[in-house]
Amino acid sequence: MLRDRIIGGLTLLLAAVYLYATAQIPTLEIGDPLGPKAFPILLGITLILAAILLLIETLKPDDEPEVPAGPVYRRHLWLIGGVTLWTAFYFWVFDRAGYLFRRWSTCSF
Repeated sequence: MLRDRIIGGLTLLLAAVYLYATAQIPTLEIGDPLGPKAFPILLGITLILAAILLLIETLKPDDEPEVPAGPVYRRHLWLIGGVTLWTAFYFWVFDRAGYLFRRWSTCSF
């Protein structure tokens, strides 16, 4: 599908920008021989591989027809909206109450 190709291309572009930004991290002479760049480079390479796999997958013909928006799709929208509102509420309360709310919420479950 065209949407998947666009997402794959944008992901590839994002990975290239991410790797370029990783290359700008200064390397210190002391400390770990891998330095602070090892993990970000690993993430960038993984992102490039994921984008390439997505682009390869889009080359296969799509046998399944488009599914029209139905009740299941609307249910997903409600779930996404609920999670978004809950997260916004959590951050709002955390900003107001601070550490005490955070400590209570993690210990109570």
